Formats: sequence, structure tokens, C-alpha cells
Amino acid sequence: NMTVDILENGDAVVSEEITYDFMGDFNGILRDIDGDRTDGIINLEIYVLEGNEFIPFREDYGGDAYTYELSEEGSLKKLKIYEQSSDEEKTFKINYTLANVAEKYTDVGILNRKMIDSGWDVGINNVTITMTIPEGATKEDLKVFAHGPLTGESTIVDNRTFTFKAPYLGGEFLETLVIFPPELISSSTNVFDEVKLPSILENEER
Repeated sequence: NMTVDILENGDAVVSEEITYDFMGDFNGILRDIDGDRTDGIINLEIYVLEGNEFIPFREDYGGDAYTYELSEEGSLKKLKIYEQSSDEEKTFKINYTLANVAEKYTDVGILNRKMIDSGWDVGINNVTITMTIPEGATKEDLKVFAHGPLTGESTIVDNRTFTFKAPYLGGEFLETLVIFPPELISSSTNVFDEVKLPSILENEER
């Protein structure tokens, strides 16, 4: 389950809750987050659910419990998260902000991104992405498209909410494209003097 909250400055605040089904003994998880076409990944927080409480991790390089290591490779932030697990289900929460990721054109604002990339080495079941934009649009102002598995579906829920659902990703990416009035990201600096919607619609029709 992923939530993506687009702010007026063009940042996107992301929260991922990923439930792993560990079969055997493991000492944690790996997660790569791509900062391509952003001004960086900031405000990183990592948690694991124990009972009804999310326990935070801290950045450290000794391999201790409740710690994570962070390295960078090009635009990727590579996380190594230490948490001993054995034949159990466990939910991790990873929060971060994609800085300046929404794009403001003359006619539309957009967020176009592979929110789930193709780099996973295990399948992912029951994917739900909920994306919100700032107040001020009507439902008729909005458009939504998705690329990825043909079993997925994308929905405009109301005047500021989109959802994307896929029952299974077996190594495919899930790319989301939401289109909204440009004035909703009024303080964005990721600005293009270009009419964009016609070329988007032409591409989506293809």
C-alpha cells in the first residue's frame, strides 16, 4: 500500500507499507528508491510494525537490529534494512519525499512516474497506490493513465484523489500519470513553457 501526496510546491510525500512473507531465516530487506527527475529524496524514515506500533530504524553501519545502511548509485538510494525474520509476515513502512517531482506546464500539471519499478526480484501481490493533489480542481479537470500490467486499473475517485490497483506484479513496473490544473502546484519551480496535454493524449492513444 502506497500513498502519494502531491504538494503545492511540486514535492510528493510518499509512504510505502510493504508486507513481506518470509519463508526461512532472513536478516532484513533491500529497497532501492529512484530519485531520477527529482531534486532528490529527502525526509527518509523507516519503520517496522510490531503489534500495533511502528518501531523506527536509525541509520547506522554496524548491522544492528533496527538500523539501516544507505548508499547511492547514480540516482538510486539503496537501502539495506536490518531486521531478523523467520517464517513470518512482517510489515515495513518507508516514508520519503520526492522533491520537486511534479511538472508544471502551460496547460496542465502532471506527475508521471514509475512508482513501482521493475527491479524487484520477487513478485508483489495486492498493490494499491492512492495519490492526492491539492484542493481546487473538479473531477472533470482530472485525467489519469497507468502503464504496467494489463490486469491493473486506475480510477479518479473524487476531485483530488486517484487510485491505482494491480493484483500482481511479477517484475513489471507500475507507472502512474495524473493530470490536473497547473495552478494546483502554484509554487513549483519545475516549470515548462509548453502546452503538454495534446502530446500526452496522443501518446496514450497509441
